Amino acid sequence: MTPPERTKDLQERLKNKSLTMSNFIKECVLWQFEPECVGDLDVLQYPPAPEEWIRYEQMDQKEKDRIDPSFFREKSISWYLQQKDHVYSHNTGLYGWLREMKADIPDVAENLTLHRAMDEKIYAFKRWMNLLPKHKIEGYEYKPQRDHTEPERVADIFGGSVV
Repeated sequence: MTPPERTKDLQERLKNKSLTMSNFIKECVLWQFEPECVGDLDVLQYPPAPEEWIRYEQMDQKEKDRIDPSFFREKSISWYLQQKDHVYSHNTGLYGWLREMKADIPDVAENLTLHRAMDEKIYAFKRWMNLLPKHKIEGYEYKPQRDHTEPERVADIFGGSVV
């Protein structure tokens, strides 16, 4: 079945009430985790910064304040900032979506494999967010990355503690 046919089938089954809303959501999430679609759920990484941006980042605040606004319209700087915005939106959006979908799918034995797959993706996004500069992300409490041991890193990722 092609994606448009599958979409129409799901919508029809939902409309005819042969599919409940919770089962509709589960079907959509299962579809997203199929091999041909699961790559869309990968964490994106920021592009490498252009040399001009690296020099800008190394300036003190007084030097930054004197930079002409046209600097931010230069093609390489503008493209870089747009790509960073895209990556940030993609990653934080999928993180939120995965958390919502996981909450909507019952935590029962038949959904265990799906919940584990979703957990793996959620943790990948959490690890990415731990590398971000300090700011608040809705639905996620930012904890600054610090120099610590491997067991502490694992405990941070999985929300546990080191014994």
